[in-house]
Amino acid sequence: MNKLLVSLSALKRFIHLAIMRKVNFLRPTRRHVVVFDKSNLFEIRALLDGVDAGFFDPRYEQVVDAWPLFFGFLRWLASGRSQSVTHFYLEEYLKATRPKALLSAAYFSSTLYSVSPSLKKKLGLRLIVFQSSLWDSRSVPPVDNRLSEGDLVFAMTDDYVPAWRRIAGNSSVEPAMTIGVQHFRKTSNLITGSNFESNPKRAAWISVWRNNVTTRAHSMKDVRDPYELERTCLPDLQRICTQLGYEFAIVGGRKIEDSDQERNFYKTFMPVDGWTFEEPTPESSGYQRVLDFDLVFGAGSTLLYEAMVLGKHVFFVNTEALAAGRHPFGYPKPRKTHPLLLDPCKVSGWSESIVLSLAGKGTLEYRKLCEQIIGLKAIEMDFTTLCNRVRRQIY
Repeated sequence: MNKLLVSLSALKRFIHLAIMRKVNFLRPTRRHVVVFDKSNLFEIRALLDGVDAGFFDPRYEQVVDAWPLFFGFLRWLASGRSQSVTHFYLEEYLKATRPKALLSAAYFSSTLYSVSPSLKKKLGLRLIVFQSSLWDSRSVPPVDNRLSEGDLVFAMTDDYVPAWRRIAGNSSVEPAMTIGVQHFRKTSNLITGSNFESNPKRAAWISVWRNNVTTRAHSMKDVRDPYELERTCLPDLQRICTQLGYEFAIVGGRKIEDSDQERNFYKTFMPVDGWTFEEPTPESSGYQRVLDFDLVFGAGSTLLYEAMVLGKHVFFVNTEALAAGRHPFGYPKPRKTHPLLLDPCKVSGWSESIVLSLAGKGTLEYRKLCEQIIGLKAIEMDFTTLCNRVRRQIY
């Protein structure tokens, strides 16, 4: 039933795209590589600069290729609806384009890994997967050992490498941080470990607020109050930062359309004055906004780890007690104590912990703390090296 509903949804999107003239009715031409999904599409295309690359849209949002979709639909009917229409559509698209590699940062898509081994062997197809966010044992990428020798996974941290290897079969796994932050570092000419003090000094809380629909549907759905940590800790954190001479701001989430709701949420428990809400804009990415701050705080956000690579001094709030639905600090090697980990049940001691940590700011000591969390190999990776590694894989 679920597969049928998904397929009907895909059909509705196809009709919408046809009306919007975003349907290609010609048979797709041969491509050297294909990019799967719009996740980090801009960065992957930059990585493939000069390479003949096609684009497969499993969301049916930007473009649909009618030729492979039609034959994929027939295969879906003939199969007794054993898998989704999108699975068969992808296979027919790959048969038409005959790429050497399928690249994607949509690493949680089961369709990405569903290409049959026989088709992969016939095409000589390799999968190149970019981990673009945090995951833990409660929500594992649906790989199911369907990656094979010749495939390549770029893990986010050094510690994620063995976690990926347990589910990724005989594929290669290498630490690389995220392709998004690597591309931003290159285009912004940032040097790993650099930290530029703002004037006046500023501190930020990275918001993981989501609208009610998203909150109920995803990882925090079983938690009675998914934002108990924020209600408990943020007013005190704002006060501490102000006492230490930092302006305090809450950096809003990714969805511009939800900004008013998000701001109003924080207003329900934050003091009237002494803080600002930094809403997202089309012109500024999360990375760009993080650069405006000297200190970065948060709990369970991918951007915290990426901010360390951008040279920011980061503090993590332990999610175990008050936000158990979120990513545990340091996974796949969770840590209950660390100089950069703050205990939400001991907020009174945060000021001392922050001051002690800042005493080592910009030194080799802080660099070592970052290496403990992210790993030396992931920290030292850069966009040029990542580009060269991908090109060796596809040629």
